[in-house]
Amino acid sequence: MKRAFSFKKLMIVFASCVVACALFFCACTVRDGVDGKNGKDFDIYSVYEAYVSETEALGGEPLSLLDFINEYLDIEYTSSELDEILSIEASINRSLMSAVTVIATFYGDKRGGTVSSVSTGSGVIVDVDRESGDAYIITNAHVVYNENLVGKYSTRVHVALYGQEDYIETYVQNGEIIIDGGIETEIVAGVPSYDLALLRVTGSEDIKNSSAVAADFVESDYTTVGERVYAIGNPGGYGMSVSEGIVSKDSEYIGIYFDSGENLALYYRVLRTDAALNSGNSGGGLFNADGKIVGLVNSKAGDDDYEGISYALPAGTVRRVVKSMIDAAEESSGMTEGISKLVLDVEIDADFVSSYIDDDGAARRKEAVYVKGVVQSGIGKSRFGFKEGDLIEHLTITSQSGEVREDLDIDRLYLISDALISARMGDEVTFTVKRGGVETTLPTYVVSSMYTASEWEKLAGSLGFDILFYI
Repeated sequence: MKRAFSFKKLMIVFASCVVACALFFCACTVRDGVDGKNGKDFDIYSVYEAYVSETEALGGEPLSLLDFINEYLDIEYTSSELDEILSIEASINRSLMSAVTVIATFYGDKRGGTVSSVSTGSGVIVDVDRESGDAYIITNAHVVYNENLVGKYSTRVHVALYGQEDYIETYVQNGEIIIDGGIETEIVAGVPSYDLALLRVTGSEDIKNSSAVAADFVESDYTTVGERVYAIGNPGGYGMSVSEGIVSKDSEYIGIYFDSGENLALYYRVLRTDAALNSGNSGGGLFNADGKIVGLVNSKAGDDDYEGISYALPAGTVRRVVKSMIDAAEESSGMTEGISKLVLDVEIDADFVSSYIDDDGAARRKEAVYVKGVVQSGIGKSRFGFKEGDLIEHLTITSQSGEVREDLDIDRLYLISDALISARMGDEVTFTVKRGGVETTLPTYVVSSMYTASEWEKLAGSLGFDILFYI
């Protein structure tokens, strides 16, 4: 049986090759990991390169990378197995440079009492400029939200780069929890309806001196069941760590009480994974083997009888909401709650059509998405010309400048809801439907009004529509 390779053995080999480097680092006064620079280039490739340099300097013939690992790590890998391992390893290490720990404190009064508490979660850097020290970071809204506060959101949120979290301390001063260390941020957007929050860092010396990078999202709107994924987060507040699993289910809906005080129950579209996740992983990235975000961790099955059932907000939803939040942040000096969204004023539903294997060997589901109900006296019918029973086949959204924001064949119900997040005022929206067996392109609509999430939810309730399927 093959054994997982030991980094302890690897470090013994490495130490003998780079004594000079070790002495250099020992001379530094920076605490390990505080500025994110220590170990920034350390991976198995740099270990091998050091070994090659040392061996050649001594007049020896270095082993190949495969032979080096098999020799010094006391294991045997084939070339294909090694390629897979190194790919995953390199992706994980790159992703660590995008991961942060999030620490939020809450202090305030509600119903005459004093609230003082701390919340620890995870986050992902989605935009960074190391030269200026600026960055945008996403996390879950529930990580920085406390229903017991008058203002709900934390006014003091710090983040820590990989390794930096071990040097942060919290203590109580005059009844208030103080965070000592990390990087100060501000919440610029909170969207409970998608359980997302956007944090902004400005002029951070830690960012300037780091190897922080922005994570990329997968471009596909489809998640593959069985795809190998790994989660990076801060489970239990014990420090940044990695867990691995697969995508167990590509899409489903779960209901969570976001704010029990307001009896606010929200529904989220999620993917399911069996990767080990715990409290503190919330807001952390779920990455694929290429190091791209396939989801943002937000919840798990809470019953002790369940194991290996955790959930992440799908990348297709997250990247669109994040774009909307950043756009709003660039236009506003304060925090915005919720996002504006195009609403069609129709209720849609879907029938299962088939499951099939696509060209890449992935099992896919196909749905027939149709208009279940139209608001007879509302704007939906007049703006888009939908009729009950229309089978929605295609959606295009184009900006005023001609940029194609969305161009989708609609074969899953969630695609319409996600795509509408991309729409902005002045955009042109065109639907193609099949009506009575005949393909019809509806008149192009220029977006002239948007709804916030609360307005959309209130309208759906007043119409008696299921909020999950009211678009």
